Amino acid sequence: MSQKNITIGIVSDSKVLLLKRGGTAPWQPHKYCFVGGGVDSGETLVNAAIRETNEETNISLCENNLQPITTYRNNKPSLFFTYYFKDRPCVQLNYEHSEYVWLSYEECIDYYKRKLLVPYLIVKLNSLHSLGII
Repeated sequence: MSQKNITIGIVSDSKVLLLKRGGTAPWQPHKYCFVGGGVDSGETLVNAAIRETNEETNISLCENNLQPITTYRNNKPSLFFTYYFKDRPCVQLNYEHSEYVWLSYEECIDYYKRKLLVPYLIVKLNSLHSLGII
C-alpha cells in the first residue's frame, strides 16, 4: 500500500509559497513544490499538513484556517489544503529545500513553462487561480 501524502498551498498577498527541492532529493530534485509530505500512521490529513508545514518552513498553522481543495488526477480526487496569511510569514527552511519564492499566478505559469515545477503542481495552481486565491 502506498503512503498518503498531503500538500499545502500557503498564500499571502495573492502570491503562493513555493519551495525548491534540494539537489539530493530522491524525487524531483531542484524542482519547486508546495509544502508537503507523507501522512504518518494514525495521523489525520490536517495534522499532517500542520506538522509538515512546521517541519519544512517553521511556519505554524491554525487548524481552523486550513481550507481543503479537491482537484482531479486521472479521474481520481486529490485533496490539498490552502492557507492564507494576511501578513507574509517568515520562512525558515529545513534541510529538504534549498530556497523559496513567493510567486504570482503569472510567475507560476512562467516556472511551469520553464519546467521548474514538480509534476501536477500546475493543476493545483490553476485551481487556486480559478477560485481567485492567487
